[in-house]
Amino acid sequence: MGRNSLGHYFWNISATIKVTRPDGKIFTWNSTRTRTLVNGAINSWSPTDEYNVTGSANGVDVNGLSFTAQITNPLDWIMDCYWIRSGTVNITPSGKPTRIIDFGSGTCDNKITVTINGITYNVTLP
Repeated sequence: MGRNSLGHYFWNISATIKVTRPDGKIFTWNSTRTRTLVNGAINSWSPTDEYNVTGSANGVDVNGLSFTAQITNPLDWIMDCYWIRSGTVNITPSGKPTRIIDFGSGTCDNKITVTINGITYNVTLP
């Protein structure tokens, strides 16, 4: 897309995925995101390149239940880290409370928290 008002390169990404299982059940996922290069150069592909991601998604699970997801604080990702370093996503399954996924405060680790109805669970990602 070019540069944003802060001079950072950014890309708008839209995706629609439909998966049909062998048993005929279908999963759909629609996403619109913006990825911004906040540290690094456009053609460097350096391990220190850092991106922020914002946006939302929605879909229907294999049981026919809809869900929405909204990035409420930009997801921060650096190329030399396997995990997202910080940011939050709210995921709301149809008829159920919102799940707040918190990726932390900037440390490259596999620790997140999930908050449902005010109760916070510590989760270690594989």
